[in-house]
Parts: sequence; structure tokens; C-alpha cells
Amino acid sequence: MLNERRVLAGIPVRLAGPRQARGLVVFFHGAGGSKERSLSLAGPLHALGFATLHPDAPHHGERGPVRDPFEAPALLVEAIAGSIEEAPALVAAARRATGAKRIFLLGASMGGYVVHELLARGLEARAAAVLFSAARPIPRLRPFLPEGFVPALDRAEAYPLVPLLHLHGEEDRVVPLAMMEETVARLAPRYARRPGALAKAVFPGVGHEPRPELLWLAAGWFARWA
Repeated sequence: MLNERRVLAGIPVRLAGPRQARGLVVFFHGAGGSKERSLSLAGPLHALGFATLHPDAPHHGERGPVRDPFEAPALLVEAIAGSIEEAPALVAAARRATGAKRIFLLGASMGGYVVHELLARGLEARAAAVLFSAARPIPRLRPFLPEGFVPALDRAEAYPLVPLLHLHGEEDRVVPLAMMEETVARLAPRYARRPGALAKAVFPGVGHEPRPELLWLAAGWFARWA
């Protein structure tokens, strides 16, 4: 099993999981998180045969200083924008470094919005999963968005029909369930051309937290499309 710190495309990452993997999952962590935090959640992915790549977002982990993310919303917006812009080069470097032919995208919270943007921008992936997130930024970040910003949700026609799973807690107070439901409803007409490729699961009594069952479902989703 791999568990290595590397630098790919100038970004500190952790690369972990089986050496003979069925695919590589690029895992974008949430606000205030780090590559080590997302790695700690990756056991179900490794158990089902996937290797995982965990980048530190701008202003996070080795790239600090965000600790309490909602005290620095402007830095969070920079972290989101930076992650989106860096992702194509990161994925290309990961392909070269690992030989992976099948790339999967996984994002939690802030990282989930990053995944939506990458899909809307046409980044190639086998499948994607989003944990407690949506295709538009949460309201508290909107005053810090650049003028003329258009969220991924308003560009639904650009999504390339990559299989996409949303996993959400019914009691989420950071990204309300209604935001995820809006995302799925807006994407549904687009995904009607690929039945079964857009899915969601809602967990009663769960808030904004990465429970193991969410990761097992994400791993199973990737296995379905591998």
C-alpha cells in the first residue's frame, strides 16, 4: 500500500492506496481541512481497490493559514478559485506519476463545489461524488465572489454527463439540504440523456460531517462506473 507525500504540479499532496489500483480518486477536502484529513477518510476507497490523491487547497494544510475557515471567507473564495485553476495540471501530473487511466473526482463541502466547477469546465473523469455540497457557493461566501461570477449550477448545460452522486445530511446547517436538492433538480434535465448517472442519498439525523457510510457509498459509486 502506498502512503507518500509528494509535490505534483507545485502542490503538496498525499498519494495512498493499493499499488495496483482500479483507478485514482482525486479527493478535494473541505474548508479548514487538509490532505491529511481527507486521507483519514479514504479507507473505504482503498478497500474497494482505488488509490487516492489528496491535495492541500490554497491557504490550507502546508499552504496555510486557514484554521477557522469562516473567519476568513475571502481566503476561502481564493482557495476555491485556486483549486479550480490548479486542478487540470494536478490531474495531468497525477496521471504521469501513477500511470492512472481512470480518474475519479471526490469533493467534500468546499471541495464539492470545486468538483462541480471542474465538471462544468469539462475536466475528464470516469465518475464523481460530492459530499454535503452543491453547485453554487453558500450564501456567506457570496459577498466575496468576483463581480460577474456565474456558479456552476447556472451552467448546467456544460456538464459532460460524468456520473455524479450527491451525499448529504438532512440536518446540514452549513450547506442546507435545499441547496443540494436544487442542484440535482437543475441537473436532472441535462442528465436525462444518461439514465442512472445522476443520483443522491440523504442521511436522516446527519449534519455537515464526513460519516464513514458516506465514503462507503462514494466508493461503491466509483466501483459501479470503474
